[in-house]
Amino acid sequence: MKGYYGDLRVSYFDPQTRKKATIDEGMKLMSSSRGLVLLGYNPVYAGTSISHPSYAADNFMFAVQPDGSLVAFTCDDQERC
Repeated sequence: MKGYYGDLRVSYFDPQTRKKATIDEGMKLMSSSRGLVLLGYNPVYAGTSISHPSYAADNFMFAVQPDGSLVAFTCDDQERC
C-alpha cells in the first residue's frame, strides 16, 4: 500500500485448469461505519494486464470491537465469504 492504494498478489488452485494460478489486483483502502475496508479491483494474470475471466476481486474488512478485539474477514465480489 502507498497511501490509499496498493496491489495484492494472490496464488490459489484454479479448479478449472487444475493448476496453481497467480493473480494481481489493485486494492483501495476505504473507511466505513463498520471499520476499514480494502476493496479489490481489476484482477489480472500476475505480471500482465490480461483480465482473469473468472477470478472475483478480494475485499477485506477490519473492525475494532468495543471491547478492543479485532474482527477481520474477507469476501470476494461474488459475496463468497
